[in-house]
Amino acid sequence: MIFRFLLDVNCLLRYTKSMKKADLINRVQNTDDIPRLTKKETRLIVDAVFDRISDALIEGDRVFVPHFGTFRPVTRPARSGQHPATGEAIEIQPSTTISFRPAKTLKQDLKEG
Repeated sequence: MIFRFLLDVNCLLRYTKSMKKADLINRVQNTDDIPRLTKKETRLIVDAVFDRISDALIEGDRVFVPHFGTFRPVTRPARSGQHPATGEAIEIQPSTTISFRPAKTLKQDLKEG
């Protein structure tokens, strides 16, 4: 019974659809709200947007996209940890990661499906 459940979960995870960069480019290119662009032009625009977002985050700035959400860099302090294989105490170095907080409108749209 448990084995069958794990197989079902594995199948769900394997077939979960995710949008790839090429899919995003195609969707942007086929949007009726903007003038018709070539695939190359669309790819350059999408790349430029992601590059500017990355640049801002690297500089420590927050990036707010209306009706979508806010990206911000978060610094995690150094801390003590434990090596999972040996159980030995180790010091984990400070690190910086990215936090994303969705906008209220995006949350509502997701709830409504």
